[in-house]
Amino acid sequence: MRTFLSPAVRLYFKDKWILVNLISAILLCLITAVAIILYLPRQDNVILHYNIYFGIDLLGNWYEALFIPIASFFIVIINGVVGIFIWRRDRVISYLLGIGSFFIAVIAVTATGLLLYLNI
Repeated sequence: MRTFLSPAVRLYFKDKWILVNLISAILLCLITAVAIILYLPRQDNVILHYNIYFGIDLLGNWYEALFIPIASFFIVIINGVVGIFIWRRDRVISYLLGIGSFFIAVIAVTATGLLLYLNI
């Protein structure tokens, strides 16, 4: 295991700002997935998108709503991997990627909350 992780990667994950942002973002992604699985009704057609001009403009199966937490999780992971490669050269950009990951996860929680509000 030690040969897999270089010293730079271990230092990256020892940084408190990076660790707090990435762990909180991953936890928020998991919370959105659990909320969709537990609270979204298992109907043939659930509301997946609502527009203030046109109203409901996208219906689909309940499991299609899982795209929100899956997409946000992949964005968080990609930001974390890019942050590992950038961290040695410029830590500020790496911190910004971590903060961006957290905000993406917050947007996913907000979108899931609104989706649940429309369907319950």
